[in-house]
Amino acid sequence: MKAENMIGSFYERNFMIEIRPKTDTRVSSRTKLMGRIKLANLFSLPEEEFEGYLKQIEEREEFKELLKYRVIKFNRFSGIRSGPSVQFREELSSGGNFSLEEVMEKDPKGWQVVKKVATTLGKDKFSNFLKEGRLSLKEIAKECALSAEETKKFTNFMNRFQVYQIFFNSDASGSESISSASHFSRIAYIENQDGKLFIFPANNSGYLGKGRYTVDYERWESLIKDKELSSNKVKKIMSLFRQLDMINNRITTIYGIIHQIKERQSSFLISGDPKDKVPLTQRQMAQILGVDPSTISRSIANKSIVSPRGKEMPLKSFFTTGKEKINALIMDILKEERGKLMKGLLSAPLSDEKIKDRLKEKYGIKIARRTIAKYRKEILEIPSSRERKNPDEHLA
Repeated sequence: MKAENMIGSFYERNFMIEIRPKTDTRVSSRTKLMGRIKLANLFSLPEEEFEGYLKQIEEREEFKELLKYRVIKFNRFSGIRSGPSVQFREELSSGGNFSLEEVMEKDPKGWQVVKKVATTLGKDKFSNFLKEGRLSLKEIAKECALSAEETKKFTNFMNRFQVYQIFFNSDASGSESISSASHFSRIAYIENQDGKLFIFPANNSGYLGKGRYTVDYERWESLIKDKELSSNKVKKIMSLFRQLDMINNRITTIYGIIHQIKERQSSFLISGDPKDKVPLTQRQMAQILGVDPSTISRSIANKSIVSPRGKEMPLKSFFTTGKEKINALIMDILKEERGKLMKGLLSAPLSDEKIKDRLKEKYGIKIARRTIAKYRKEILEIPSSRERKNPDEHLA
């Protein structure tokens, strides 16, 4: 089904499941199949269209009424934080089209101090400082109780921020920020706060910020009795409940994926070093979350998060097999080999046997020599040690 057909009547046509009496097994199986197809369609919706769908749902008269009577509530995810982190990113970015992520990646420690200042001052004061310079750096250091080292980091970061802002506001720069150039939908930030990782939604008012929908069925039963609702209205509301249940499936799965990435790839997120990436497949993630692998594939498609180092990364990039990690480590060892050969610190290129020994000594990975030879030759396309005589002829 084409994306452009997934709006308007799409919602009624694809997400409203008819209630049918379970008269025989064939009807029941067909209904379940329809439900799975509709759920797959919902998971396949691009983020922008999904947000539009949520908006339509929440503007429905039945939804507003049930929200008013607290039959429907928002249940925030315990692992999601909201507030200053996202707001102050927006404040910093509002001055121009420069890449804040690039500045953050160059100076992650300075960014931590900036967040401390922003949180202490509050949005209005910090905004005034950025736009009008009403507070001096000395006054900020005093009010925020910054140490001498923190004051220096804050000053350096803000100086760099201003240089970027001036440069990227220039008509001649022709540069684009990550957000304007990216083909991915940025859905969350992962922040490193005192060594602990936290998830912040890219948009506090979006579904990750608000959480999943919950239905209080006891209140619902009382409402039916007290309000004497017509059978037609009850039918509409029951259909709404089924739609919310499917929406929750998508929201909860996406949250679960980001949470598991944060937990399992924490070392890689903090260091940015590919060697720290833990082998994790989409099939393994599906088993962890109790869903089908195709659901994971649909959930991560064209979505990204921003790492603690300020780099925007597709969700798909966090999934890697053990083979891919070993290939990356072999490539690392061979790059180290090239550097040592060029400096005269190594008399000859490393044989596959020696690469095997390095993997065991340095990374604790045991692997057969012929497996290394296979990966080196067939996947990495690196010649043997006998052929690697000139360090400039490989690993370009």
